[in-house]
Amino acid sequence: MPWETRGSLNERPSPDTPSGEAVIQGLDTIVLVKDHPDEGLVKGDMGAVVLVHTVGQAREVEFVTLTGDTLGVLTLTADEVRPISARDAPHVRVA
Repeated sequence: MPWETRGSLNERPSPDTPSGEAVIQGLDTIVLVKDHPDEGLVKGDMGAVVLVHTVGQAREVEFVTLTGDTLGVLTLTADEVRPISARDAPHVRVA
């Protein structure tokens, strides 16, 4: 049934690397895991990876409104983002 819970709410995508980290690539959708108040972004905001820097050390991530207006483009490290998971559900807030 569609309302049944499947898996843990903390479920993450399958690891893609031997170290257990999921590989985040260009054009992937990510979730912000730390607030960035100077940019008006909060933990849980979703963004799109527009560029991955050398060896995946950092990524340029664009955050937009539901109508496509850019909120910001930030250079973020691996500890500031995570891949989306099958259990993530979007919500709306006013930016």
